[in-house]
Amino acid sequence: MGIIPLVNKEYVMSIDKKYELTSNYLYDENHNKVYQIRALKAFGNIRKGQLGGYIAHERNLSQTGDCWVYENAEVSEDARVVHNAMLRDFSKATGNARIYNNVVLLDNTVVTDNACCAGRVVVQNAILKGNTSVEGDDVIKKSPIYIGIEDLNITITQQYVLLDYSENAKHYSLNEWFKLGSNQLSEICNSTWIKKYRNTLDALIYEHNQK
Repeated sequence: MGIIPLVNKEYVMSIDKKYELTSNYLYDENHNKVYQIRALKAFGNIRKGQLGGYIAHERNLSQTGDCWVYENAEVSEDARVVHNAMLRDFSKATGNARIYNNVVLLDNTVVTDNACCAGRVVVQNAILKGNTSVEGDDVIKKSPIYIGIEDLNITITQQYVLLDYSENAKHYSLNEWFKLGSNQLSEICNSTWIKKYRNTLDALIYEHNQK
């Protein structure tokens, strides 16, 4: 047998990449460089050689799956876009934001801080910040309300209420929420919590969905 040549591991990794950072760059709002990406192969709806949007480094956008940042969109800092998620138009992901699954960000949507989007959510022209979490199969056209009360994180959208607490999370449609009795909610939040915050929370949910 002949001698089997060693394979350069860096080269193997490079041929598996779906995109590269180009020398084209802009400065984000914090005056840090973000680089335009270019597809190295065809995948999903992306053709080989297609230019995309701007990212700060490869950690921002997964090299696997069909996720993509389209022209004019931007991902920076420690934000992550993975699976089949997409940023279109002038949408941005910054901070420690996480964009998962089949999420699509449109228009001027901004996801920042520790906000998370998962499922098949489409977010249009909204701002998600703090520990906001949106998930499921919804279209978000208005910035959600995020509230942190004691050890409970609450996200209110026009479609649902998400209660995120240390051991689990509960996701309710608006109809389900308003039918919940205090005893049922006490299984998540103790009775003292219910007495202090239920009326205020109901008022916020109602007001958010009247505008």
